[in-house]
Amino acid sequence: MYAARQELDRRFCVAQVLSALGAASGEERALVDQYRNDSLIAPRASVSAHAWVDLLFHPEEEVLTGQIFSLIAPAVLVGRVTALMDEGETTWEPIFLPDDPTAVLSPREDTHLAAKRGEDIVTASGTTLLGADDKSGVAVIMAAVEQWTKRPDLAHGPVRVAFTPDEEIGRGVLAFDLKAFGAHCAYTLDGAELGLLETQTFSADSMAVTFQGRNTHPGFAHGVMVNSIKVAADFVSRLPRRELSPETTRDLEGFVHPNQFEATVDCTTVKFIIRDFETHGLTEKEDLLKRLAEDTVRDWPGSSVTFEVKETYRNMRDMLARHPKVVDLAREAIRDAGIAPMDGRIRGGTDGSVLSAMGLPTPNLFTGQHRFHSRLEWISAQDMEASVRVVLGLAKRWAAEKA
Repeated sequence: MYAARQELDRRFCVAQVLSALGAASGEERALVDQYRNDSLIAPRASVSAHAWVDLLFHPEEEVLTGQIFSLIAPAVLVGRVTALMDEGETTWEPIFLPDDPTAVLSPREDTHLAAKRGEDIVTASGTTLLGADDKSGVAVIMAAVEQWTKRPDLAHGPVRVAFTPDEEIGRGVLAFDLKAFGAHCAYTLDGAELGLLETQTFSADSMAVTFQGRNTHPGFAHGVMVNSIKVAADFVSRLPRRELSPETTRDLEGFVHPNQFEATVDCTTVKFIIRDFETHGLTEKEDLLKRLAEDTVRDWPGSSVTFEVKETYRNMRDMLARHPKVVDLAREAIRDAGIAPMDGRIRGGTDGSVLSAMGLPTPNLFTGQHRFHSRLEWISAQDMEASVRVVLGLAKRWAAEKA
């Protein structure tokens, strides 16, 4: 049936199963021998019936055929499967990370990965983080520096390079010496997909909401104790459930996010991160938290509440708007590398947010990192190479600008 319909993948699967059962014809055995890959990694585990359907079976396959094949799933072992070729078409198979076969990168579920067919995909082992955020940025910068030192034909003006710690919490450049750095502008290498140029970030504050209760011996607490843990829990239960949280917002929507809880009966602090693309939106969200907290303590006589708000970083958009050439030349350098530039905004922050606020306009360029901060993080080596070309081209553009 599949031979008549020229469906090579399915025909191969049927032939391989029949060969394993000792029921294959000579033609079917020959097909298996023709496309068998002798370099498959050693299998690690049995495939469950669910995994068979989810990972190894064509989604458009007939249901009955799938049910029949799932009966023999326990006999099939997990391994990397090399894609079959049919008239130039490649079928992507899942990538099982080597140290944990339950950690799987599936092109069916990840459209960005599916678009990288034929490229070199770098992953971690499945038990650790790859750290492409932001080892990839370091790698791109060092590759560009290597090119400048080895190829005097590459045009560039004065170039300054810096590496900063603690970028994820906005503290990496608080002591950065802009005067000593001596740059007109800067670019962070901390972006995601190919061609992305990010010129906006969240504005960000942190906020601590502290509830004071009254502690005493629990055996003699009647009418005396006020448990601040219960007061704080009541407060958290009053937060919006269908809006204003990371799990319910996207695009330009900001949020309030309780991310730490320090608790004793006497005193409990709930710590928040506050995010919004508009700085005035931070104040609105902080005022909401204050109202909810004050309403809560009114319902718990004997309790009280205090607040502490700290600035973390601000949207770099406003500074970059005053220096349009910094963004325009980056966009042209991306085009020079044969890539369509994509303007983007970061639902987070970078060191560029703080540097821009300090007076050094600093947009963010792509490196190709995906699914960062997770075991399933991956990056395309070809995207990193493209990022290096953009950096080299950007230096060339600035050299011509200053000539």
